[in-house]
Amino acid sequence: MTDQGGIDVSHVNDNSVFRLPTTSHAVVHAGLAYVSGVVASSGDSFELIGTGIAAETAQAIINVETILRACGSSLEDLVKVTVFLDDVSSFLDMEHAYGLLITSRPARTTVYVSQLPLGAAIEIDAIGAISSASGVQRDTRASS
Repeated sequence: MTDQGGIDVSHVNDNSVFRLPTTSHAVVHAGLAYVSGVVASSGDSFELIGTGIAAETAQAIINVETILRACGSSLEDLVKVTVFLDDVSSFLDMEHAYGLLITSRPARTTVYVSQLPLGAAIEIDAIGAISSASGVQRDTRASS
């Protein structure tokens, strides 16, 4: 944990999901995991996986799930999700793919944007609750 002005936070990273070196996959504070926005990338590559909004939605959610698990949380523990879409006409296809993987019905906001990193069709960030008994895997290399 790091102390940021009297606030204890943990920076959590999982090497199976690509991230920029200037960010953390998630920051854990006060029993919540704040997951940074992710696209449909994989592993050590920032290349998109799959084509089409359904495939990108599924991979982005898998990335969110991977990060949540590293924090001691899960898709079932989601309390808030924000979805960024680059095309309003893709909403129904995104909604279908989203509903297959996220069944816990967290609060959600969907925002339409003109462009996303790497030409992605979707980016997702999330907040998940953490069980007090869970073991958080911290990235000790992360700086505050």
